[in-house]
Order: sequence, then structure tokens, then C-alpha cells
Amino acid sequence: MVSSKWFRLSLAFGLGLILLVVSCAPAAEPTVAPTTAPAPPTPTSAPTAPTVAPAATATTAPAIATAIATPRPPTPTPTPAPEQPRRGGTLLTAGTPFGFASWQECCSTYAKLVNDSLLEYVPSNSVSQTDTEIRGRMATEWSISKDGLSWTFKLQPNMKAAIPVKDGGGFEVVDCEDVAWSIMTIKTGEGLTRTMRGRTFVPVTGVDCPDPLTAVIRTKWPYAALPNMVATSINDIKPKTYWQNRLKELPAWLAGSGPWMLERFIAEEIIAMAPNPYYHRNAPDGKPYPYLARVHFQFLSTPACGAALRSGRAHICGGSVGSANIREGADTLYREAPFLKFVGPFRPEDNPVWGSKGLPGISAVFIQVHHQKAPWTNVRMRQAVSLAMDRRTLCDIGYEKWCQPGAWAFYVGSPWNLPREQLENYTGYNINTVEQNLAQARQILTEQGYKLYPDPTALAIDMPGFNPGGACGYLQPLIPEMLRRAGFNPNYYCPELQRSLSQVVAGEFDIVEWDQLVSHPDPNQPCYEHYFTGSDRNYGRYSSAKADDLCNLMGQELDLTKRIGLAQQFHKLVLDEHARATILWEAYSFAYSPDLRGYELSNSISGGSPGRMEKWWLAK
Repeated sequence: MVSSKWFRLSLAFGLGLILLVVSCAPAAEPTVAPTTAPAPPTPTSAPTAPTVAPAATATTAPAIATAIATPRPPTPTPTPAPEQPRRGGTLLTAGTPFGFASWQECCSTYAKLVNDSLLEYVPSNSVSQTDTEIRGRMATEWSISKDGLSWTFKLQPNMKAAIPVKDGGGFEVVDCEDVAWSIMTIKTGEGLTRTMRGRTFVPVTGVDCPDPLTAVIRTKWPYAALPNMVATSINDIKPKTYWQNRLKELPAWLAGSGPWMLERFIAEEIIAMAPNPYYHRNAPDGKPYPYLARVHFQFLSTPACGAALRSGRAHICGGSVGSANIREGADTLYREAPFLKFVGPFRPEDNPVWGSKGLPGISAVFIQVHHQKAPWTNVRMRQAVSLAMDRRTLCDIGYEKWCQPGAWAFYVGSPWNLPREQLENYTGYNINTVEQNLAQARQILTEQGYKLYPDPTALAIDMPGFNPGGACGYLQPLIPEMLRRAGFNPNYYCPELQRSLSQVVAGEFDIVEWDQLVSHPDPNQPCYEHYFTGSDRNYGRYSSAKADDLCNLMGQELDLTKRIGLAQQFHKLVLDEHARATILWEAYSFAYSPDLRGYELSNSISGGSPGRMEKWWLAK
């Protein structure tokens, strides 16, 4: 009995010692916390009765110690190294592009590939339009003078514009002289057929060149919005020596300091771009951008673009490079091509600010009357046109819910707009009072002495459709039918796109519908470009001294809260005067091939670097 008692005491002491040693031992990998708590220690007291033989008990001691040891955490899976961009390959893109002449046209797709700009907007998927960051492109730094009357831009050295082979090839050095000539040509329109965005430089008085790499833009009053204006890719910088005496040739050929040069062009068929061998911006590997060896663009309709994406015959589609609008047939594309990459919220509940499918689009659809042509000089007649528009039906049926009933030049939810609850107090913008709106439109026409359609003497309207995707596509025949229900008699037709543009620029219309491609997150650009007296893009000839003053004040203001207040004052003014009737904002979704890398989702209105494709590359 004595020997057995001492054996039990010895065994208990030995087990306790083992447990003490084990519990004090360091963890195998102290830098990683265990994912589960260790098992509680086994009591060290001896059992009350020797139910296990001494030899058997001794052999189980290591098993007890093993059971209470701190478990070794699993070895973490190493993070794979990020993919490195591959050089070469041909990007296949498709759509219905606009032209090359960024200074002269309503919009431009391919000019931004060939030409560079002083600054650019940083790509962003944010729905906010007041926090857009600007970064340098041709300019490395920029600053405003103490008196606020000049902006100084320091330029990149060794910038070169590629000259087309048909003109001898080679390059032209690009410096301050080219910046000065470009800015002043955009402002004055000298040598151009028209200057579509010249009014954005209303405050500019001149550009000085103290040295080739320094450009000083002078203004007649402090112009805080100037960096936003030169960051818009359509206000690009072109080489003076090549272009100054041949601007009438635009858009036949291109020469610029951007990442690409035109290699082949067949109207309405293909555009092929090759890298600019003199491009000044280098990738992280020390070699110049772009990564791609070629960009090949096919002219395809929107449905054909969707088919090209599904079949692999296109890596991305879009009328505007960098944007893949797949609104028409989008639901089918989501369902039948899950291998594609999709960007942006698809369901309304995913995006409460936007409230519909997709991301805020890059364009809004407007109805514009000719303000200098009777009877549209009468604000009541303009009001009747706005009342005739059933914005909910146009969205639900015309755009299959890929849109939002619209406001001013910024999408619903933007701080530059009036809040929705205020907007709904304006004539025609409450989508829940459609029948009341229609009755009010008919009453206005009757008060003004007009018979109502279908009376043969009802007011006839010459109404060309400006855009094949909008009025002449998704919205036909909805808009003319709505006007007839209100008592108008519209002659609604769809000219070829270039003819339509020429007709609208010449003022040959009563009412016109068009999509405004918005390429800016700053309120000064739409204000100067679309509403300012005398602007070449103010197609309806709207003119208001008060509106012009608000444009100028917005450009001077540095305080963001005050700028928003001025923008909302402007919004109220143009709504009161029915300067034009916003119908809706298009919603976009972005789809592209999984082989495409480096694709940055541009802020839907930035018009920035994604459109230049310099950082895009193909995995295979």
C-alpha cells in the first residue's frame, strides 16, 4: 500500500510538471493568433482509485500533454503577386463613334487618344461630383497668383506630337507656344468652322510664355474654375505649327502629343490606331505608354456591339471610348454572357442615390426650343412643351428603366442640382401628376389662341431628331405622340447625324431633342457651353443677362458651399424661364472582356485618361 501511494504521488507530480512545462512553452508561431482557444488543462490531481495499471498510465502521459498543447495555426496561403501588364495585342472595340475635331464638334471620341490635355480628372466610380480630383498630364504643377488673375502651368519636358506619314512623318516639339495657341484658338474660334466650347474661356485674356516649359494663363477676373476647364479632354492641346493653317481640314487627319496616332481610317467602317513612338509618358517598366500595340475600332450599332461582346469579337463597346453603354439589350447581356466583366450596380436597391439600373450616365436627354423664333419667345409656350413630356413613361418604356427622370446638366442626386423635393415643384417635373400636366399644357395652348390636335390648324412644329440613339431610336414614337396629346402637331423626322448637327447649329428647327454628352464635373462648363449668350452649343439661342452673371460668379467662387448655392440659383433660373426641358438622365452599365486589364471606370462625366487607353492591356 505504501509503495502504491508513493507511486500515485510521483505520477501526480510528474503529470503536473509536464503540464507546467507545456503551459509555459512559447507558441510555435507567435506572430499569428490561434483561430480557436486551446483546450482547458486536465486536472493534475491523482485519481481516487488506481483504475489504470501503472505501466498503462505511464504510456498515456504524452498523449495527455499533446492534447493540451497550443494548436499550431494553419500556414497562411501566400498572396499571389499582382499581374504585370503585358505589352502588345490588338484591342477590339466597337460602337458608333463621334469624330476627331474636338474643338468644333459637339463631342469627340478619338481626338482624346491622339491629343493630350494640360490636366485630367482622376477616374472615379463615385456618384459625388464635388470631390473630383485633378492630376497633371502635360502639366507637372499649377498655381494661381496672389491676385487671382493668372494661373501658371509648368510643362513636361520633351513632349512631341507625331506627324502623319502623308506629311513627311517625324515629330514636332510641343511646348508653351502650342498651349497658348490652343487655348486662344478655342476661345476665339479663329480658323475654325465653329468653336463649340469657346465660352468656357470667357474670362481668359491671353497666355504668356516666359520660357518654353512655363505657360501663364491670364484672366480678367479670378477664375477658380480654370483647372477644371483645362482638365476636360475636349479642351485638348494641339501642335501649333502643324494645325494653325489647316484647321479647316479637321477631322481628316490627326497630329498630337497623345499616346496614339491614326494609322488607318475608313469612314463609317473602321478606325485603326497605333502607338505614338514619341509619347512622353513612361510606364512603371520604364518604357513609354501605351501597353497595347494597336486599337481597332469597328462601326457597329448598339445591338451589334452586344453580339460582338458575347462572341468575343470585341473587348469593349461604346460610342464614347472608355464607356460601354449596353443599355439596349443589357438585361440579355447580363443573363447570357456571365463571363464578361460588369461594372456598376445593376439593381435599383444597390444604388439608392441613382434609384434605377446602372450607373449615372454620361448623357442627359433634353427638349430644346428655338428661343428667337415665335411662338417660343413666349415662356408659356415653352412651359407647355415641358408639361407635355411624360418623363416616367419615357424612362420605363423608351429606356426600359435604364434612366432616371432628369433635372439640369447633372444627374439626380448631384449636389449641383436642386433636391428632388424642390425640383418636383417645377412645371412638368412631378412624374406623379402626368394627367394634370397634360391638361395644363392643353389649357395653355387654348389660352394662347391655338386649336388642339387633331384639328388641322393645330400648331405645327418642325422637329428634327438630333440623335439616332435617343429621339430617333429609343424615344420614337413616344415624344411626338406626347406632343400630339398636348395639342401640338409635330413634324418629327430623323436626319443623318451630321446633317442633323448642321441643321441644329444653323437654327433650322422649332423644337429639337438631343443627348448632351457631359464631359465635366464642374458646373461652369455646362453653364458657359449650353446657356451662355452667344455660345456655339447654345443651339436654342437662349439669352439671359442674369444667367450670364451667375456663370461668371460660379467661376470666381472658391468656397464649395457657396458654389453649390450659386449652381442651384442658376438651376432655378433656367427652370423658371424654361431655357430647355430636361427629360431624363441615361443610366449606363459597363461590360468588357475578362481579358482586358487596366480598365479604370471613369467618373461618368470626366472624359479623362480612361478614354486614352494608355494603361489598358490584354491578358492574352
